[in-house]
Amino acid sequence: MKRHILVLLSILSLNACSKPSADKKTASAREVPTQKAASTDEYSNYELTPVPGTQMQRAILYNEDGKIVEQGYLDENGLKTGEWLAFYTNSGLPYKLITYRAGVQNGLYIFFNEIGQVSLLATYADNLLDGYWIKYRFSRPEEEAVYKAGKMHGVHKQYFVREGWLQAATEYKDGVRDGYYRTYNAKGDVTLEYLYKNGEMVKGGMK
Repeated sequence: MKRHILVLLSILSLNACSKPSADKKTASAREVPTQKAASTDEYSNYELTPVPGTQMQRAILYNEDGKIVEQGYLDENGLKTGEWLAFYTNSGLPYKLITYRAGVQNGLYIFFNEIGQVSLLATYADNLLDGYWIKYRFSRPEEEAVYKAGKMHGVHKQYFVREGWLQAATEYKDGVRDGYYRTYNAKGDVTLEYLYKNGEMVKGGMK
């Protein structure tokens, strides 16, 4: 949880920054998809400010009361790039962070509740979930998983939030159950175990 608090602090500091860091290339060898260049009307309600030394613009959307609703950066083609933040209008706290490159969702995605706690943290690649994914409730893990190209790939874990212990774990491969499904008691003992192969249960039962 400490790691996620540090992430949150770095996000809040972003709000004071005037210049984004340079985009990084993904480790993937495949070509990253791009969106069509944005029309001039798409951001007509935003305050657009050139970023010195770059071809980018900082974009800020205000509501009628003058509070920031959304902010981020546009690249030379008018496409979203870097971290974009959306805010709760009552508190001014961020409720969503999405990372883009050339208008495509790539990188960190975070959703916050109304008191600033992280409620969902994920990573995207080319508009698809890819990498670590975790859901929180009351600042405690509720579910966590790993995705690959939009499909669950790895162990999906579910927790008893109030007590904090692992409830169940399911192994996935390319979005299909493949491996063990296990449930646990408060002591961490396995109470139920099934083995799946390519989505089909092949054996298992109560422990």
